[in-house]
Amino acid sequence: MLSNHPLYYLSVNAAHNDDYHSRATEAMTVEPCEQNGNTYTYRLAGYQGSVSVQCLPFDQNTCESITTVYNSGEESLVLDRISSGYIAGIGRGGKPFDQKRFVLHTCDSSWQGEGQWRSGYIEDFGVYPTYNHNTQRAWRIGSVGSWTTCRHYPMIMLEDTELGETWYFEIATSSSWFIEVSVGGYRGDLWLDVLLSGCHDRHDGWYYELQPGQNYTAPLAIYGKVKGGFEEAVTALNTYKRARMKRAFPGGKIPVCFNDYMNCLWALPTKEKLIPLIDAAAGVGCEYFVIDAGWFGEDEDWSGGLGDYDQNDALFGEGGFDGILRYIRQKGMLPGCWLEVESVVAGTKVLDRIPNARLTRHGKVIGKTRAFLDFRNPEVCKHVFSIFERLYNKGIRFIKNDYNQNIGIGIDGELGQASPEELRRNQEAFMALIDRVCAAFPDLVIENCSSGCMRADHASEKHFYMQSVSDQEYYERMPSVVQGLVACMPPERVGIWGYPYPVAIDHRVSFVPSPEFSAQFADGHNTVFNMVQTMPGAIYLSGHIDCADEQNLALMREAIDLYKQNRDLIAKAHPVYPTGLCRMADKGILSLGMQEEQSGVLMLSIWKTGKEQSTAINLSKYVGEHATLQTVYPARAANAVTLQGSTLTVEFPDCDSAVWCKIVRSTK
Repeated sequence: MLSNHPLYYLSVNAAHNDDYHSRATEAMTVEPCEQNGNTYTYRLAGYQGSVSVQCLPFDQNTCESITTVYNSGEESLVLDRISSGYIAGIGRGGKPFDQKRFVLHTCDSSWQGEGQWRSGYIEDFGVYPTYNHNTQRAWRIGSVGSWTTCRHYPMIMLEDTELGETWYFEIATSSSWFIEVSVGGYRGDLWLDVLLSGCHDRHDGWYYELQPGQNYTAPLAIYGKVKGGFEEAVTALNTYKRARMKRAFPGGKIPVCFNDYMNCLWALPTKEKLIPLIDAAAGVGCEYFVIDAGWFGEDEDWSGGLGDYDQNDALFGEGGFDGILRYIRQKGMLPGCWLEVESVVAGTKVLDRIPNARLTRHGKVIGKTRAFLDFRNPEVCKHVFSIFERLYNKGIRFIKNDYNQNIGIGIDGELGQASPEELRRNQEAFMALIDRVCAAFPDLVIENCSSGCMRADHASEKHFYMQSVSDQEYYERMPSVVQGLVACMPPERVGIWGYPYPVAIDHRVSFVPSPEFSAQFADGHNTVFNMVQTMPGAIYLSGHIDCADEQNLALMREAIDLYKQNRDLIAKAHPVYPTGLCRMADKGILSLGMQEEQSGVLMLSIWKTGKEQSTAINLSKYVGEHATLQTVYPARAANAVTLQGSTLTVEFPDCDSAVWCKIVRSTK
């Protein structure tokens, strides 16, 4: 850093009209600052007020940054911009930052295309010096609204190839945010600055009028530095996030789930369809069976029941919905179901009881067909709590809570119309409700889903047990998604779809099981690829496994048995990338390892998506020069996998298109 105390970025009363990050804002501070432990307080120049920056060390690598503005005067202050984290002076001295010194790592996202990391030198992202004065070049990413990860994950890394160390930065907020990397300094003395903010008028129109005697705290920022590169930074961040998760799994075990949605029933459940799936899921070792959307409503348009969630017993024959839940329990599994509790449609009973239940912008209800509930309203919270309570009393022990829309730039409230700050308040009120539900029903697992992974920021995810990974339908595109997302959140929290015997959504209505359909997958390649896909995180099995033959069912059982034997290790392991990060369209041999350092275990998933027939992977970085190959999945591929020293060789032609290996570091 440039100084021995933290910095901040602030604009008050429209005093700064720049649209780029400039160190000129430091003129608002009056030196020296006051230090009390880990809190640094600055007086505001020209105003009766102050800014405090708390830098709370988590460990030797990672720090939390909390920035608060205080108004001690007699007039209000209109806050235009506040930094959550402001880290300055990166790369000062040594080789110039724009001469292939710093590699920027950033993670792109989209529906069905989450976790797509890309890397490049910072100058290739458009950050470079211009003239002798303050350079106006910067690179920015961000998100507007409540889908916080629909374009980018709110985290970046700056790898300093000269010093062999990597900086990492993340902002923890469930509403709008942005991160900026810019050039600081003057003439030949130049460096990089990183700004993290959820409060910035030039990003989404944010502002806050701070009344006399009040204070305002910006969203949390997380940052740190490690020796090493991308893998070491991921390990540091995941170590931090594991410690900050609010939920521990019931029984201390990562659950193994079957969900009937992806490449399976596609929200069209009936008793006739469910019973064979329940039998098959129980037979391969699943512990939860989750009925996705379509279990409620009064007709085929089940979305008309969003908000009330009245079960449609007519779908489930004698005994109705409750009968299906009992059958799941009889098969030794815990039942679950789908909700989208933040959404509501017109005509539901809840809107008759709570007239002001929906969010508005400029006085208009947000959303044409699906609107959003207002969790700042205590009656809304009471209603939603009652939904969870009713389902829990029926025996439901898993909720897939979906979130399929983005609220947008702001909502109406006490601060005026279309305020981004009110959006943040609503999001925090919803997360507080989830905390109350989890406290009341501690054995109810609640998953955070959002059209896959569109709201997967740490501020949201830490309130839930798990995060749905993606709605990606083509299994050969999934390795890149899995690779990317276990770098963003603890792997055991990442619910990964595996769907042997897939049925495309195009055929959701017309599909009828047949011998011809089952015969397509007789060789087991599809099953093995999908099972290997799930094993680095939490297994979300799906697909029409009721159509599987005994050989493929045995492959599923084999994988799930191995997973259960190793899931305690997964909950302590960190992702590693022996063949590098891949992108969704990449063809070749791809891999993802889960390394548990204390035991010396490396669990390695390898997929073949191209024409290559063999690969040799150097694992010396992870297991030393000598290691033992302990387990290979599928067992029938054991002869095609060899380990000599630290080199793992896989021959694919005579086995499957994917393998999973457990390798143990030698103690010699």
